[in-house]
Amino acid sequence: MLLECIDELNESDLLSEDLMIELFSIEDPFTHEKKRQALEDKAIQLKLKTRFNKCYLTYKKSIKKELTVEQPTYFTQFDDEPPLRSGVWRADMNGIWTLAEGGKVYACSHPIYPSAILQNIETKTCKVRLRFRVRNKWEEVLIDRKIIASRNSIINLANNGVRVTSENAGALVRYLSDVESLNEFDIPEKRSTSRLGWVNGTFMPYEEDVIFDNENNVMTLFDSIKSVGSRSKWYECVLEQRKAKRIELLTYLAASFASVLVEPLGILPFIVDLWGGTGKGKTVALMIATSIWADPNEGEYITDAKSTQTAMETRLDVLNSLPMMIDDMAQIKNKVDDFAELIYMLCSGIGKGRATKEMGLRNTNSWRNCILTNAEHSLISETMQGGAVNRVIDIECGNTDIFTDAHQVSDIIRKNFGFAGQEFVMAIKDISIEDIQTIQKGYFDQLVNESKAAGTEKEQKQLIPMSVILTADELSERILFHDGIRLEIKTCLGLLKNKNDVSEGIRAYNYLIETVGSNSFRFMEQDDEDHPNRYERWGKYIGDDKVAIISRFFDKIITEAGSQPRSFLSWADSKGLVEKDNKGCFKKPISYEGDKIRSVVIKRDWGMDDDFDEALPDELPFE
Repeated sequence: MLLECIDELNESDLLSEDLMIELFSIEDPFTHEKKRQALEDKAIQLKLKTRFNKCYLTYKKSIKKELTVEQPTYFTQFDDEPPLRSGVWRADMNGIWTLAEGGKVYACSHPIYPSAILQNIETKTCKVRLRFRVRNKWEEVLIDRKIIASRNSIINLANNGVRVTSENAGALVRYLSDVESLNEFDIPEKRSTSRLGWVNGTFMPYEEDVIFDNENNVMTLFDSIKSVGSRSKWYECVLEQRKAKRIELLTYLAASFASVLVEPLGILPFIVDLWGGTGKGKTVALMIATSIWADPNEGEYITDAKSTQTAMETRLDVLNSLPMMIDDMAQIKNKVDDFAELIYMLCSGIGKGRATKEMGLRNTNSWRNCILTNAEHSLISETMQGGAVNRVIDIECGNTDIFTDAHQVSDIIRKNFGFAGQEFVMAIKDISIEDIQTIQKGYFDQLVNESKAAGTEKEQKQLIPMSVILTADELSERILFHDGIRLEIKTCLGLLKNKNDVSEGIRAYNYLIETVGSNSFRFMEQDDEDHPNRYERWGKYIGDDKVAIISRFFDKIITEAGSQPRSFLSWADSKGLVEKDNKGCFKKPISYEGDKIRSVVIKRDWGMDDDFDEALPDELPFE
């Protein structure tokens, strides 16, 4: 090394090209200048200053000229790809570098280049797919384009195995920017989406020309949607189980197919819940419904019941049109303060609005699908708001097991799956949406007419989802199964709640009267000053048909019933069940042993009239 023995250099060494190469290979500008001055001092000593400086400037000029010559970057691993222009950068299997006045500047110590630009067909935002080689193995990473535009952000690629530090981050940003600019028409640009199901007329993941670009966040979910095993074995197994005509399995299958009809038919998401004692086969039924689209094995497509509400919302956004499967919904129900609110969220089809760090708004999550759940007990409670009840189609398991040999069915389904969903989607693409709407409208009318014939009235919010399930059932039998087995209208109608059963006002009134009756001692006169409940009085009976309830206790009871005091009072007023004062106020002063307290006076013998009888279920829940 000539620079290590400057004092011993002679005229030939001082003016040689080898010395210039060695000097200009020093990357650090300060070190470079320090060595140059030392060489200039030696040149003065040898009376060669003018000649040395001329050689130095000439070599420097040659480097600048060389830097303007574009060089292709070509990595031999991908011979099928055209070479990319890299401008002043030398890009080969030894890494990425360029020459500067201070010598070589490395952008990266290994090959790396942008192999594709992905533009999201919904948001129009871009991502970049980078290919790089480390430890003799090629890797790929898909990242937001903004990451390679900032030296502070690009350091995050170190987590993916790219050898980038704060020292070479700036150079790597410049290199990737130069390569992208110089190869604008050579780097392929592809359409992408971060969601599954229907996206701008396409259906993911069954579109070859659209790439899924959300794989870093939900890779397991995306990878689970595939065809594995034998198509014939799956169909043989499912066709055999359909022969039993169990309403639980047939409805689950139809609901799973119905999920992809929700958006084309323009309806809101809904829940199909299968409940009953343990060991009935609920989980196996859910696995079969899942196997239509994806891997039914644990930890793959089926949603973890321990997921937070935010995680479920994010997952729903990705699933979009594909069904969400939740095994053992009770795990979620037990840890959620307001389960009705969760049901509203699942069935709303839109997530919460959230702000970005820059005080802008994030893209709001949205979905249009069906949610399939199971549990040992019904999701519906007596105090749940009617709106939440309407969004759930509850199916109680029969007294016998759904499957004769659940273990054998499970074993087949775990190894063979993912065929029917794609075949169903490809088939309905060839059917006009008008024809599908006609089928759905026909089933809706049949349900309404059958309900009237039976002397019952069903909620429209339950009739519409059931008509979509029946539509999917017909289409799947016609397209895939060809076994003549379909859901029956009367059976499906029996799964739906009567209109009065889900009336929030009636349910709250029932709860109120039951609460008053079970706490009757709190409404009686308490003359005994030593009475233990003297200061826990909630109100008082007025005659034989009315009860006055102190305002704060009334509000508490109605809230517990899953309703709102103001809306309940409005409903009760329309039924003539509540008294008003002379100013039209529902809460009026009532005398309690000399003290006047604001109370609500409710009629409590409504059960004696015919309207109330219609609100009662046709059959008692217990024999």
